[in-house]
Amino acid sequence: PELVRDVLDRLNQEMGVRGSLVVTDDGVVAAASMVREEDRDLLGALATDISLKVKSALREGGLEGHKRLVLDAEYGRIVLYDLDVASLVVVLDRTINAEATMIEIESAAARVKRLGRLFAAEEPSGV
Repeated sequence: PELVRDVLDRLNQEMGVRGSLVVTDDGVVAAASMVREEDRDLLGALATDISLKVKSALREGGLEGHKRLVLDAEYGRIVLYDLDVASLVVVLDRTINAEATMIEIESAAARVKRLGRLFAAEEPSGV
């Protein structure tokens, strides 16, 4: 069976993708495939903080939450893709066209969401 890490590893093979991770809304890195593993917790915390602040600001403005955010940073681009209870975080080279890679990112996000639903359905109900 496909695991979340497999989805991330496959996504990382796309041109310009430097790493990816799934982080829960409370900041826990659920899965990661990073070139520099030491970056995963920092990136997870940063992504969670940014995502929660944007969602809060949008709510205050009477708007729905975001589907995706693309941030330009000095060292590259960071894509935050909302998965409802988590986010897919993808680090891209600065020179890559994020829109050109977005189809693969959206496909990976859909697979991660499907896997999350499968695991949730398999958990015992506690009855």
